[in-house]
Amino acid sequence: TVAAIALAATGVWWWQSGRAPTGPHRVLEGTVRIAGRPVQNAVSGREIEVDSGAPARMSLADGSSATLEPSTRAILHGSDARDRQRVELVSGGGTFKVTPGDGPFSVETPAGRVTAL
Repeated sequence: TVAAIALAATGVWWWQSGRAPTGPHRVLEGTVRIAGRPVQNAVSGREIEVDSGAPARMSLADGSSATLEPSTRAILHGSDARDRQRVELVSGGGTFKVTPGDGPFSVETPAGRVTAL
């Protein structure tokens, strides 16, 4: 059936990535797009883009929050073996309010990496 195929495909993706997807990361204010379409939730691993008109405020899966500048492109990686939350800023910028938790919170940019322990 279709459900069995979807479940098998999800299992293959999880096996290949080494971790389950995390999320959702919720859009609280502003407009965020994935593949050109506006979204209210983003699953880890997909590139998001903030509209050029205003910043976007998001609640991340680990309880932290992000305010991303207009036209920012980012990938919200979620948790992995090293970080409880990893954000990759492809272009643009943002500010982050990191909640206490187990493991580091990291933001990667083309210029380097910042980690809150």
